[in-house]
Amino acid sequence: MAMNPPSPTSPTQSSEPATPSTATLEHPFANSKSLLEIIPSSAIDVEEESRLYDELTMGADSEDTHSIASSFQVGPPSVFSKDIWLGDNSGSGNSLAFAQDVRIDGWTSVGDKPEGRYIVYDCAIRTKEGTTIHALKRYSDFDELEAALRRTLPRPQRHFVPNLPPKAPLSRYRPAFLDRRRRLLQSWLTAVLLHPDVGGSKAVRIWVMTQFTWSIKNKDDLTYHLTAHLRLNAIYWGLTALVIMGHGDALDKVETIEFVMSCWDDEAESSGAFGAHPDHDAHLHSTLSAIQILVMHDALDRIDIPRVTKFILSLHQPSGVFAGDSFGEIDTRFLYCAVQALSLLGQLHLLDSDAKERTVNYIVRCRNFDGGFGSVVGAESHAAQVFVCVAALAILDRLDVVDVETLGWWLCERQLPNGGLNGRPEKLEDVCYSFWVLSAMAILDKIPWIDAEKLTSFILSAQDLDAGGIADRPGDQADVFHTQFGVAGLSLLGYPGLVDLDPVYCMPASVIDKRGLRKQWSALERRTA
Repeated sequence: MAMNPPSPTSPTQSSEPATPSTATLEHPFANSKSLLEIIPSSAIDVEEESRLYDELTMGADSEDTHSIASSFQVGPPSVFSKDIWLGDNSGSGNSLAFAQDVRIDGWTSVGDKPEGRYIVYDCAIRTKEGTTIHALKRYSDFDELEAALRRTLPRPQRHFVPNLPPKAPLSRYRPAFLDRRRRLLQSWLTAVLLHPDVGGSKAVRIWVMTQFTWSIKNKDDLTYHLTAHLRLNAIYWGLTALVIMGHGDALDKVETIEFVMSCWDDEAESSGAFGAHPDHDAHLHSTLSAIQILVMHDALDRIDIPRVTKFILSLHQPSGVFAGDSFGEIDTRFLYCAVQALSLLGQLHLLDSDAKERTVNYIVRCRNFDGGFGSVVGAESHAAQVFVCVAALAILDRLDVVDVETLGWWLCERQLPNGGLNGRPEKLEDVCYSFWVLSAMAILDKIPWIDAEKLTSFILSAQDLDAGGIADRPGDQADVFHTQFGVAGLSLLGYPGLVDLDPVYCMPASVIDKRGLRKQWSALERRTA
């Protein structure tokens, strides 16, 4: 284990040994910044551990470390024989790399069964802007990155990719082995990410940002459990995007419905509703997603409507806003979730005139001088909150309280020179606002106030033409969230080949029309080519 060297003794310090004092003694490693893992002496024989590891990696360690160092050298050799000189990557220069520092801070073991157990490394990547990205990666992920680089880099650049530290299936869970591998992987990843050409490659960017890829099938994958709180929402996003693109049958209908029903929380508020994942507590957001999915699959009869309605109404607050769940967080998003859910269930009439008036008044109190709306009373205007407030008012037939001209101006001001839309002033563009902004503008009949052609080009430029999907902005990793709202925005812009989307409910317009729930809105005319 690497230790920080002790400070040299000052000439003015006494050479006499200090008298031990209980009050001043501290742990010998108290000020160390090195990785320190305390291993009970009774749990492992460190000498035997070291001997076994040396046998496994005899010769490989020095060879691999040398290959990493020699494959990437842009300056004079370090005085330390196994260090890598990488220069200063914090400035702009000619470097395409986005990182300026790379560390692998540690590892964790995932899984409690020997046959399904694996190690995940915590890669801390600091960008030139100062943001630190924590990417959780298995050894196989490093292996895939090496293969992708050797496959996709221009041939003259491929020799810059070092050889990956070798596998050692024996003793792979031993702490000594894992710490040695951690250091070797850190050297390898540093050489790759800080290289001025390799570090800016598409393969590297995708690898770093592919952190929360969702797979409903692979329940042994760590990312499956890290994204469990989004599971039901993600199914709604994916299904809606597929239906708008004319491929609603791509997800198995029976399997989808059964998964939705497995998220039922029978104990929610002495009634019943849906959590984001099986065994999760019920929440208004996931309950709305469940209702939307079942409505699109014409399976609303699977829901106990009276119990779900009771759950929703139990969250209505005296102020008129709704809480998201029994823990009491309030937000205009939850108000919208409640109003839309009651509408889809055909139970909006149970929100009596007094309750409706309190709900409308709360939205009015969230309105700001610029015409926009915030998440709570006094919060700044935000495009997503504008959507939920305007759409809720549309469902409640109370758009009369909206300052249409001022809000329309504020919304069209969200368009930036590159065509993209942001959520509030002085922020970056993001594909998801293609829906949040456009939906409110469609309800207010103001879509012509923006440059539709430039916005369409921006959304399309954020596509991943190799793997599919749409990202938040060009060059980033695509995900189902931005894909859904990018497709929704394109539908409102009249993009050819798409199905009409209802901006009030963010669902296929034909589904809403069939239930007799359509409100006043207008999108651009669908183009044929």
